[in-house]
Amino acid sequence: FVRLALEHGAALVPIFSFGENELFHQVAPNPPGSLLRELQQKGKDHLGFSMPLVVGRWGLPFPFRERLTTVVGRPLLVAKVEHPSLEDVLAVHSEYVRRLQDLYDRYVERYAPDAGGLVLRDSKL
Repeated sequence: FVRLALEHGAALVPIFSFGENELFHQVAPNPPGSLLRELQQKGKDHLGFSMPLVVGRWGLPFPFRERLTTVVGRPLLVAKVEHPSLEDVLAVHSEYVRRLQDLYDRYVERYAPDAGGLVLRDSKL
């Protein structure tokens, strides 16, 4: 998404939704190293996304009724670069992640005081 923003000069807007993790329950635990996690990773490698195995109300894929609060940060203005380098992408991505973390830190006490913290994992850029 950062490369596309650079190629088109599109602003990136950090957005975080508190309560999203409470909308569904996992069907089974999938810690790193488990068979389920390995199958999900293989699916992600082939499809580009991981198929979530979740249930909601009545054991169906309908979300539980939980409070969901979305906060929106200030846009990160991105200069247009026709052929962005990896360094360009990483610099903008780093600033976006910093702003996302700031947004979380600013509102976590108000909207999710029992949250265990924000965990951001690197993915393929």
